[in-house]
Amino acid sequence: MSGFANSILAGASKLIRAAIQSPNYVAGLAGWTINKDGTSEFNSGTFRGTVSAATIIGALIESSSSGRRTTLDNSGDIKVYNASGAVLFWYRNALAAMFFYTDTGSATQGSLVQSISAVAGTDPFGNAYGAGFESFGSLGTAALIDSAIIGLFSGLNRLLAATPSGLFVYDSTTPTQLLNSIASAAGTDSQSGQSYPQGLASFIAGTSFEVVIGPDPLGASFPALYMQQTSSSPSGPPRVITTAASSSGCEIQVKSGKASSGATEAITVQNDSATSGVTNGTTLLQAGKVSFGNSGAAFWDDNASQLSLPTGGGPFINGEGFHTLSNPSGFTGTCRVKLVPWNMVIYDIEGTTTGSGTFTFGSPPSSSYNPTTGRHLAVGQTAGTDGRLFVPTSGGPQLIVSAAGSFGGCFMIPTN
Repeated sequence: MSGFANSILAGASKLIRAAIQSPNYVAGLAGWTINKDGTSEFNSGTFRGTVSAATIIGALIESSSSGRRTTLDNSGDIKVYNASGAVLFWYRNALAAMFFYTDTGSATQGSLVQSISAVAGTDPFGNAYGAGFESFGSLGTAALIDSAIIGLFSGLNRLLAATPSGLFVYDSTTPTQLLNSIASAAGTDSQSGQSYPQGLASFIAGTSFEVVIGPDPLGASFPALYMQQTSSSPSGPPRVITTAASSSGCEIQVKSGKASSGATEAITVQNDSATSGVTNGTTLLQAGKVSFGNSGAAFWDDNASQLSLPTGGGPFINGEGFHTLSNPSGFTGTCRVKLVPWNMVIYDIEGTTTGSGTFTFGSPPSSSYNPTTGRHLAVGQTAGTDGRLFVPTSGGPQLIVSAAGSFGGCFMIPTN
């Protein structure tokens, strides 16, 4: 070895002795040794170049002795420090967990912002963490990902949970209040204890009402939008169902729902022209009674196959009872009038006269009972007499007869 005068040490570029050592060398305590078998021991050293090794064993390995640095110790912990010595990252080997902390820019230890661990526990600074990946905000847990859930939190209140069962959203101030759910099958939420249906559901806070988009709850394989009160569920909730929605045709049904299995639903069915074969499509009302107007007093009674018009109102013009007109002098009997649908009016007269002449009755309730053109109507009469009823464009009708006798008739005339 060049530089050594002792040939025992420096023989033909090879170390001849078993080792060269410092005078104070004590294995593991002091001094240094370089051994012929390729091993060596030093107390400390400085390497200006690259150090390469298959295995490095030591109590502490540091990227720097101070300031911003990374360390690996003999317990298997890896730490990253800021320039002032506060920990930014810590892999805690004994916990099999990783922790990330805020950088305070000083020696003050920052707060825990993220953790990754297979099980819940407490970090080296006393911060509690959950199993999985957890992110912390100023109020506590902000997000959590583990084997069963992806969660978002406001402090300790979970706002959102994505689990194998579905996606759930909670009220931020009342974490036991489920607000929304998306699930492929019906079930019960573990946090709120609330039942949820298959599909997308919205729950109205403080009530038992829910709005759902999912399969028809009565078993039809059609998508439906329905509403129900979970505290007292009906046999079939009110719902809107799409039974056809393709290029071959479209149909939508609105169903009233039914409170019990013995009740029946009212149904509105709308079809486009492709489905119905009718230009502009069709609307079908399936109900025992279909009402019209604000009061609903005019209605179609499907059970009786009858259109009913109320007194003083109706869907076309006033449908009503008869009005009796005042009798003129010399006439005994009745003359009455009634408006009916389709711009028509009925005059009904039956009675006797004391002689010939014109007998003018009282005016009807309004001018809508008068035709736009005066009408002369032949009446039934006693043999040998001649009579007619004249309905003017205003005022009361007139019975015109040639002699005393009995007269009568019932007439329906247009008012337009």
